[in-house]
Amino acid sequence: MDKKLKVLIVTVLWGDWHIDALLNVNLRTLLAPGNLPRFADSHDITYWIHTRPSERRRIERAPVVDPIADLVDLKIEGSLPEDMVSDHIFLVHH
Repeated sequence: MDKKLKVLIVTVLWGDWHIDALLNVNLRTLLAPGNLPRFADSHDITYWIHTRPSERRRIERAPVVDPIADLVDLKIEGSLPEDMVSDHIFLVHH
């Protein structure tokens, strides 16, 4: 049997607009039959989502998260500073 290739997907986000987009658009799009479900058939995927601690629960409790977690090793981290603002964006991604 062939070993699955390991893949790491990382999303860093904070703020209402971005979390709404993640939960209502991005993750739902990933669940389309030809997207993440098909990719997960042949890949060992870890998906890390990094946000502020105060926003972590909102993401964890969203109904769309469970189907994603069924496909990949999902880790939702509250690792960003609470005072994160848009001018810190490049520092966070490095």
